[in-house]
Amino acid sequence: MAIKLIALDLDGTLLSSDHLTVPDINMCAIEEAIERGIGVVLATGRTLYDIPIELRTHPGIRYAVTSNGAALVDLAEERTLFSSSIPSETAQAVIAAAQTGRVYAEIYSGGKAYIDQKMRSKSLEESLLFILFTLLPQRYDTENLIDFLRQHQEPVEKIELLTDDIDLAAAMADRLCALPVTVTTSGMNSVEVTNLNTCKARALEQLCGLLNVQAADVLAIGDSMNDAEMLAWAGVAVAVENADEKLKKIADFISASNDEGGVALAIERFTK
Repeated sequence: MAIKLIALDLDGTLLSSDHLTVPDINMCAIEEAIERGIGVVLATGRTLYDIPIELRTHPGIRYAVTSNGAALVDLAEERTLFSSSIPSETAQAVIAAAQTGRVYAEIYSGGKAYIDQKMRSKSLEESLLFILFTLLPQRYDTENLIDFLRQHQEPVEKIELLTDDIDLAAAMADRLCALPVTVTTSGMNSVEVTNLNTCKARALEQLCGLLNVQAADVLAIGDSMNDAEMLAWAGVAVAVENADEKLKKIADFISASNDEGGVALAIERFTK
């Protein structure tokens, strides 16, 4: 078995814990892999335009799986090759279920995020993940997300829900499982909602079909449960040291943490 494609989660995996920068050791390993003819695909829960620009415009990184697999994008041509969107009525039902006054919501569509600033609490505003979201570009305010969905014409890729209450997050996830959607998490009391049967693995399958690459020849690296299907599908599955304990049970190898070059260590171990 020779690795032909490396699928990389971003937050908690490739990126440092600041969620903004790539450790030099990881970037060097990626560039060396590309020089040896190995493909690199970004596989993230983020929207297209929330991917750091140095990755999104890197000449050696052609493809990205975004919004937890809701879209497969050709970065060079800025063209969507595959998509799996949430029907508008279902998306409205998700937002209605989340309107408790203590939940922050984002709707991902067309590579951008749409928000309702009223859907948040004082304590939520102090949380790390909320601060991160507000720092990211491409956030567009709406007066009411359900009204926005009724009028919006572009496909809805993903809905991100964030609360300051872990019990509320769990209860909300349970309620949403009654809808025809996929519910997962990337940690820190977040609940991520995509269309039914949408995941990073399904989008990667589409890419591998285009590239004539077998799943056995894919190295996948992640940290959260929204990476679970991707790691279960790939020929070589790696979880970084800071990964969810449930994800580590799926992995073939536990690498160093995201801040300690876990991606670089995995690339060195499995591609040389």
